[in-house]
Amino acid sequence: MKHRFISGIAAAAMLCGMIPVQSVHAAEPLRGDADGSGEIGANDAQITLQAYTELTAGNPDPMTDAQRTAADVDENGKIEAADAQFILTYYVNNYVSGKVTDWDSILHPMTEAEQARAAVQHFLEAYRNKNAAEILECSNYRAASHLLFAEKVQSDEELIADFEKNYEPIASYEIGEGIRDDALLEKLNAKNKEMRESAAEARAERDDPNDLALLDLVVTLFEPVDVLYAFPAALTAENGAAERKGTYYALCRGGKWTVDIGVTDLVFRMDTNRQKTVNAAARTVSNAFNSALTDLDVRDAHTELLTGDHIFSGTDFEGLQKVSFDQNSDRDTLIAALKYQVSTYMNGIAAVDGIAVHIENGVCTCTAISRTLGGKMWYAGYSSGKYVEREEPFTGLEEIFAAAKALSA
Repeated sequence: MKHRFISGIAAAAMLCGMIPVQSVHAAEPLRGDADGSGEIGANDAQITLQAYTELTAGNPDPMTDAQRTAADVDENGKIEAADAQFILTYYVNNYVSGKVTDWDSILHPMTEAEQARAAVQHFLEAYRNKNAAEILECSNYRAASHLLFAEKVQSDEELIADFEKNYEPIASYEIGEGIRDDALLEKLNAKNKEMRESAAEARAERDDPNDLALLDLVVTLFEPVDVLYAFPAALTAENGAAERKGTYYALCRGGKWTVDIGVTDLVFRMDTNRQKTVNAAARTVSNAFNSALTDLDVRDAHTELLTGDHIFSGTDFEGLQKVSFDQNSDRDTLIAALKYQVSTYMNGIAAVDGIAVHIENGVCTCTAISRTLGGKMWYAGYSSGKYVEREEPFTGLEEIFAAAKALSA
């Protein structure tokens, strides 16, 4: 296992373009600068690794005192493979990846929970200091602002100006104990996938450059999240008002932590609101059918002929003409008359994708509908003054219709 670890460092070092070992003396060695060049480079990791290999094999130490001091980055008095790894990490972070990293962060890395908490603290500190530019970098404020408020792509300068205009000063904040929420993470990533697919479909239908740019920017909100932590926090306003309490989510994508400014809650509220919309439509459909059945009954139509299940699509209620009927009308005529009467009580019924109703003794006893909202099919059932509910979402009209009939039994 040790040899694989060493060879991995050596391979990475050679890819970074290392040069042969040099023996350089330095009066004041720079930590990690094993070759005395005055900079931290991949060659320093290679020199350190070679020295460790020689010492492990029982050979003489090839390093000078100055090199040994510089290479012993963890200052434990020994040259080890870990020192080479630390040096290479410092070099890659600061000079290859552009992630400015100090030695303390490399030698004493924070735990995952500490990193998540630090991300929330960074955001709240930037907010307390009214540092909009910093907020743009440590949160999803940039893309979220476009999603929630803007109809066009705004420059950072415009976003900063908007933030400063609407800023609500806070005097202090307190962050509670955070938890890693894998259950919420799973739901969020499922929703992220759905939102990305919807954005891709929308993009295929747009040709306006600003619309395309906005979709490209907003879709970054819905990239998969690797880790999610939830932190309760309380903010105290400068004017002495009561604390504002809420939950802040620290999201890690590809090793980078950002703070969510409300999109996670919004995404799930969107689901809740859409389900409420479809539920209300199911109730309206049920009322429309019962009103239509009352009209038929008042005119002495034999509504018992309509007993049973009826399945319609929204398009079945488009372009209907008034139907004449009486007590001698047959079932087909009564169904046509029923559809026309329903359409007069619910003008928007054509917007419903699928409709299933059960009629018993001239009464609509239960209703189930399917409706497309936000590119997704939603289902709702209504019976006996109650909505059909369960933990897992329904996946088809027939399934929720069966549940509605069971509720009415």
